[in-house]
Amino acid sequence: MDFKTFKEEVKENVRAHLPKEAKDVELSFGTYQKMNYSYEALFINIPEKNAQVSINLDELYEAYKDGQDLSKFYEIIPEIVESKEVDRAKEISFDYEQVKSHLFIRVDRVEGNENILENVPHCQMEDLALTYHVLLNKDGEGISKAMITNSWLEILGVTQEQLHQDALNNSQKLFPLSVMTITQAVMGGIDPTGVFASSQESLEEALKDEEIPLIVVTNKTKTDGAAALFYPEVMEQLGEKIGDFTILPSSTHETLILPDSEGMPIQHLKEMVAEVNGSFVEDADRLTDEVYHFDTKDRVFEKVDKFVARQKENSQKHVAEKGTEGIQKPKKSHEMSL
Repeated sequence: MDFKTFKEEVKENVRAHLPKEAKDVELSFGTYQKMNYSYEALFINIPEKNAQVSINLDELYEAYKDGQDLSKFYEIIPEIVESKEVDRAKEISFDYEQVKSHLFIRVDRVEGNENILENVPHCQMEDLALTYHVLLNKDGEGISKAMITNSWLEILGVTQEQLHQDALNNSQKLFPLSVMTITQAVMGGIDPTGVFASSQESLEEALKDEEIPLIVVTNKTKTDGAAALFYPEVMEQLGEKIGDFTILPSSTHETLILPDSEGMPIQHLKEMVAEVNGSFVEDADRLTDEVYHFDTKDRVFEKVDKFVARQKENSQKHVAEKGTEGIQKPKKSHEMSL
């Protein structure tokens, strides 16, 4: 069966498995765009709940070609249409006070997401973009979310600045920060969430036992955890403990921090990030191949190349200023004739 015929068959089967009270929903085909990837979708539009459910037809078609039985999928159509996520979307869609308590941020790469970013409020940090999402459900199987769009923001009647601040503050409540050494992360995810607190082993002490003192910054669920680095004062607090540091974008779920005191060559770090991204990170989870830096003195997050260039410029300026010290300006001479 070709893809076009398959799509129509799925549409008919979905319609047949809809619950009686949802028989009048609208079914349509289209492209569903998510950050970092898109897929051909069957949309289930539910006007009375002001909600839209999308079914990934590309994924279903691959399952069909692999010989998988799709009958089990059709059996859960009523659950999808009547899910907690759909009800939650209906409940909070127009009430910002309710939306605010479900807001959180996510960080993604700008490259490849330009079309989406045109239609959603976001904050760009170098070649990364912070976007704003509403948590619809969180359980042992993961999270369900909806991204705030420009049109949704207009309906809610708040500014992007207000949205940004509320999302930053609420992210920490929904997805608390988790900071650990690379060894702690590998050893089963030991989670010293209070690593900044005096009751926990200090970060400095934990790093002493590390051959390469890499620090993992994420959230407690380890989903969309790279955004935790941008929580208020996180970079500043890390800087107080380890000084200036380099940031390796491991994935959308976590970032790796390396103190500048290690003195690892920048080019080597960039090559390492590119290699890991190309070999181990799914494209949907990839941030960028760039390496970033946080300057504790100037409180600046930037690409590491920019930091190096800025330091070089400052150094040259300092040398130029030092070179003029001790040189006395010539005294003015006056000649008079009577």
